Amino acid sequence: MTDQELASLDLSKFTIDKLAEWHILFRDKLKKMDEDLKAQKKPLEAFKARLEGHFEAFLMTNNLKNAVTKGGTVHWNTRCTASLTDPEEFMGYVIENRAWSLLDRRANATVVQDFVTREGSLPPGVKLNTYRTVGVNRPGVKAKEE
Repeated sequence: MTDQELASLDLSKFTIDKLAEWHILFRDKLKKMDEDLKAQKKPLEAFKARLEGHFEAFLMTNNLKNAVTKGGTVHWNTRCTASLTDPEEFMGYVIENRAWSLLDRRANATVVQDFVTREGSLPPGVKLNTYRTVGVNRPGVKAKEE
């Protein structure tokens, strides 16, 4: 089917059984396409990594921060990450020194859900969003026989 045919298909003319079957077929097709694309990208990503290794060696050997060329500018990218080796010590420091800017401020959705279940209301200053999606499971042996 073409994209236009799929877009204009009147789903109300088909049974839920047929639509569920199609959903699984399309999901499987999309998964296969993703796997094929991943396999196709693998050698290109490996070559790109080799290029980046070569660029790194070039910049280091020549003690450069960047290299402006006709083909493009080669430069360093620097990114920092922070992880906790001792969460209790860190939180103690933050609280004792009121160093709140060291924290990312966001609510833990799972704990907030538990709080709402237990307390019947949200903690102050929190908005909880719940999203519902539709899923389709493959039929079991019994479902296929019916």
